[in-house]
Amino acid sequence: MKRTSPYSPARGLSRAAFVFPLLTIILSAALPAVAGAQEIRVAADRDYWHAVRPLIAEAESTLHISQLYLNPDRLGLRLLDDLEAAAERGVELKVLFNLDESRNRQAVERLTEAGAKVVHGGRRPPGRLHAKLVVADRERALVGSTNWSGVSMYHNREINLLVADPEVAGFFADWIEALQEDPAGEPGLPPVMDGRRRTVVDREHAGVIRSQLEEASERIWLGIYVFRTYFGTAHEGSTSDRLAEKLAEKAADGVDVRIILDMSGFNETINEINLRTAAWFRERGVEVRFNRSHETAHWKLLLADGRALVGSMNWGYSGLDLHSEASILVGIPSVVEELAGYYRARWEEAKTPESREEPAAAPAP
Repeated sequence: MKRTSPYSPARGLSRAAFVFPLLTIILSAALPAVAGAQEIRVAADRDYWHAVRPLIAEAESTLHISQLYLNPDRLGLRLLDDLEAAAERGVELKVLFNLDESRNRQAVERLTEAGAKVVHGGRRPPGRLHAKLVVADRERALVGSTNWSGVSMYHNREINLLVADPEVAGFFADWIEALQEDPAGEPGLPPVMDGRRRTVVDREHAGVIRSQLEEASERIWLGIYVFRTYFGTAHEGSTSDRLAEKLAEKAADGVDVRIILDMSGFNETINEINLRTAAWFRERGVEVRFNRSHETAHWKLLLADGRALVGSMNWGYSGLDLHSEASILVGIPSVVEELAGYYRARWEEAKTPESREEPAAAPAP
C-alpha cells in the first residue's frame, strides 16, 4: 500500500481502518498475550513521521522531548508548529536539545516564547545529548534513531519503537527532567525491566549489549550507522573493541553474525571508520555489508536471538562512554520478528565491500 507523504494531504480512512480495531478488541479479550504484544509498535523509516505527529497532537497534559536538534527545514518547522499548538492548548512542554546554536536557535526561541522549559542537555564536551525521545502524557514514548530533520524523517533508514506503557514512558520522562536539572549529569534511575522490555540509558548500554551477545546462540544481527574500533591504535581495548571481539567469538562458535554499516555520500570520516571496522571483521570470517548508495543507514538495531535493542547509540567511544543516549530492549516475539523481517530486507539490498557502489551524494542526517 502506498504511504501518504507528509507533503500531501492525508487520505480518507479505508473500511479496514474500522475493521482492524474491532478485530484487535476481540483478540485482546480472547488472547491476553496478543493484547500485551500491541503495547510496542515498530516505526521504521517514513513511519516515524506518521507516529510522532499524532503523538504530539494527541498529548493532553505533558510532552517530554529529547533531541539532538530541530533542523529548521520544512518538516522540522512543521513539528515546531505542532509543539507550539500543543503549548497553546495547555500541554506542558519540557524539551532537551543538544547545544547546537545553528540548528536549534529558532526552535529554542519559539518554544521558550510558547512557555516551554527548554534546556541544552548532554554531558560536557565532547559529550553530547544524543537521545531521540518523545514522551506524551507519561503514557506513550517514541524511542529510536530519528533526528528532527527532513532528511532523517524522510530520507534515511531509521528504526524507532512507539511504546504505549506508562512505566517505560514515565521512566524516560523522569530521565529528561533529571537532565534538565543537571544537563551534564547521568541520572541514576533504576531501569524498568522484565522479560518483555527494559529501558537502557547512558553507560548501561555496554553491559546490556554484552549480555545480549553472550547469551545469543542462534543469531546476532547488527545494523548501525557507525561502528568504530580502535585496534592497533593508542585506544585499543576500548568498550567497542571488546564488543567487536565478542561478535567475532560468537561467529567462530557458529552463531549467525551479520553486520550492516553505513557508507556515506557526504562524510568520508564515517566511511573510513566503517571500512576499517568491516576489514577487521572480514579477516575473522564475519560478513559485513553496506547500505545502498542512495540511502543513509542511520538506524541502530541489534537483534540477538529473540530480543531486539532499538535506540540512539552508535558503537564507539563517544556513544558508549560519553554521550547521553536512550534505548529500549524488547523481547516480544511479534515485535522482534517484525524487526528481523526489516533487517532481512535491508540485508538483501546491501552490498559487500567488494561489490558496493560508489556512494552517491546525499544530504547529512
